[in-house]
Amino acid sequence: TIANGPLRTVFELGYGDYTVNGKTIYETKTISLDYGQNLSKFSIDIAGVENLSAGLTLHDNLGETTTNMSEGWMSYWEPHDGSELGQGLVVENPKQLMAFDKHISDEKDQSNLFAQLNLENESVVYYAGFGWKKSGQFKTKAEWNTYLSNFAKCVQNPLILKVVNED
Repeated sequence: TIANGPLRTVFELGYGDYTVNGKTIYETKTISLDYGQNLSKFSIDIAGVENLSAGLTLHDNLGETTTNMSEGWMSYWEPHDGSELGQGLVVENPKQLMAFDKHISDEKDQSNLFAQLNLENESVVYYAGFGWKKSGQFKTKAEWNTYLSNFAKCVQNPLILKVVNED
């Protein structure tokens, strides 16, 4: 645990080294969630691979997927518990997004929408989470997708402060 305060929770996961196709993989994830936000930040540091996949589970395949390559996000809007639920993933640097892949299975919770991500300096940052219609925050798929689009624009164009010293 790095931080556990009223505004932000941050923790780090370090994985034991593992071998895939003769290559040793080293991986650390730092995950943070800010109060009032729908998306958690995933900072992935990984050595031994050039790219990775991050995805959304499509559960019963009853919803609709949307992808936006230029803005770097994807979503899934589905019926859930007498309401509707939106899942989303936003890539901090859309240049690291190589493709979207959809895997469909007849088995529950085995279908996924993947973002194929290219690593830069052995790292990638993305945001993932959800919004629920019953919360009153998002009433439609269009509202959820607009949220993801706006979120992507914000993380890809961060506020820059310049301190001016007036001696």
